[in-house]
Amino acid sequence: MSSKLLAGLLILAQGAPALALADADPAPYLAKLDSEGDRNRVLNQMEIGTRYFWSQDFQGAGRSFDDCIQNIELVFLNDPSVVKARSLWYEEGAKTFKGEPYERAMVYYYRGLVFLAQGDYENARAAFRQGTFQDAFAEEEQNQADFAVLYFLEAWASHLNGDKDLRDEALAKVHALRPDFPGIGESDDTLALVETGTAPRKLGDGLDHSYFVFRRGKGFTENRAELVTAGEQLPLYAMEDVYRQAATRGGREIDQIIKGQVKFKRAANDVGSTLTDTAQVVSALGGDGTVSGALAGVGALASILSGKAKVKADTRTWSSLPDRVHVSTFASGKLGMQDLAVQFLTDGTPTDQPTQQLITIKDPRGRQLALARSR
Repeated sequence: MSSKLLAGLLILAQGAPALALADADPAPYLAKLDSEGDRNRVLNQMEIGTRYFWSQDFQGAGRSFDDCIQNIELVFLNDPSVVKARSLWYEEGAKTFKGEPYERAMVYYYRGLVFLAQGDYENARAAFRQGTFQDAFAEEEQNQADFAVLYFLEAWASHLNGDKDLRDEALAKVHALRPDFPGIGESDDTLALVETGTAPRKLGDGLDHSYFVFRRGKGFTENRAELVTAGEQLPLYAMEDVYRQAATRGGREIDQIIKGQVKFKRAANDVGSTLTDTAQVVSALGGDGTVSGALAGVGALASILSGKAKVKADTRTWSSLPDRVHVSTFASGKLGMQDLAVQFLTDGTPTDQPTQQLITIKDPRGRQLALARSR
């Protein structure tokens, strides 16, 4: 961001900061940039960028996410010239972390939010669009992108920029995914964005942890949020479930990921389990016990050999992502900003977490971004 834009950025921190990152200090990850090198460069920049963002260091966040994007787009870009590079990366360079599709999409989510905070709506829109493209990647297949919060933010950036046709085009995609979303008011000038919960987890599973599965983050119960102002509660719309984005591709539920390859639910079993299952069927049908025993033995051996041949699953994870994202837009003149706070809920019931005041950022063009995070 230029010094002129920085000078124009007005940050109004209202009371206690909404940032609740347990380990908000980026220093450990800055040290890892040198010690871990290119292998974990993107992962460490993701962690650093998140901490800068929620500390309202938007210059630092922008640098970190730009570095992520530069490295991601060496392999994942909608350009025929990088298809071969992507193929080679899958074959030879997968140990260099580039993130799963939902993690790469969230890089563009935060980069776009930084642009919004700086009043650069066109670059914000471009970032959100690029994020939906990353969501569409699934190896060399192009699945339908369904990252609703990115379409919503694209619509919001176009709304702020006065591009009504582009706003409505993006909103149509939001409504296709979230039919009950109330939309954006013509006079709305403020976006409230609240993140809840903790990042999806990647867990090694199977023999020798040869593949990994996704599980929802733990240590939290909140799954909803609402704004509180002057004694009135205003619901925030639950726009995105980040865990669901991790655990699905184009709406199809992922069962496991083996060496970077997605296995969907109801996928065919591998040779080892198939032979073992066949033995069980033979036995159930009253077949020769010798035959079924031999088949079971071969199946078990095949499974063991297969397991020993596989590399250990890569469970590196962007740990500072949220579980869900909630949004609301409104006209600041109709809603008092001085006492605007957020209350976290579990299935409609307030949690025991204290109500937090939002951090409100007024960009150089006078529009506002109000942020909060539960953890």
